[in-house]
Amino acid sequence: MQKIFGFVLILAGCSGLGMWYCMQFRLRISNLKQMCHILCMLESYVRFGRSTMGECCNQIAGRVENPFKSGLQEIAMEMKKNQGSSLGQVSRKSLEKHLKKLVVSQREKEEFIACFVHEGYEDEGMQIQSIIRGRQELESARQKLNESLASRCKLAVSLGTMSGLLLVVLFL
Repeated sequence: MQKIFGFVLILAGCSGLGMWYCMQFRLRISNLKQMCHILCMLESYVRFGRSTMGECCNQIAGRVENPFKSGLQEIAMEMKKNQGSSLGQVSRKSLEKHLKKLVVSQREKEEFIACFVHEGYEDEGMQIQSIIRGRQELESARQKLNESLASRCKLAVSLGTMSGLLLVVLFL
């Protein structure tokens, strides 16, 4: 009886690991979607609101959830203090700290952060183009992941279940 119970637990654990991977994959897509939404808001605040980056971050922080909210609020507070740090330094430090545990690739994080750290544009048009380019990169990554979501989730759950079955057979 204990052997059967142990086999069921092994099988459930391995299947659960496959489901966890699938949930992480969906969370990554959700995070990319939220990052694109933030960049879209940033573009509109820069283009139509003609706000500074600190003001933009403060306004956007009121409309998003953590960890983005805390990172953007920190940027706005540091820019209000104006302690001699550049926008690029403040943005990079703050966003890297708050987005550390975000489930996206390092390249995607860098692409997102790059939209906040560039400064010294000759005009707002170049800044807007940079934000649009970053948003398009993240959106294309999200679309590619969305296309492969179903097959990757099936594969992860199947491999998890099969590895559980393999362990059960090996322990028999």
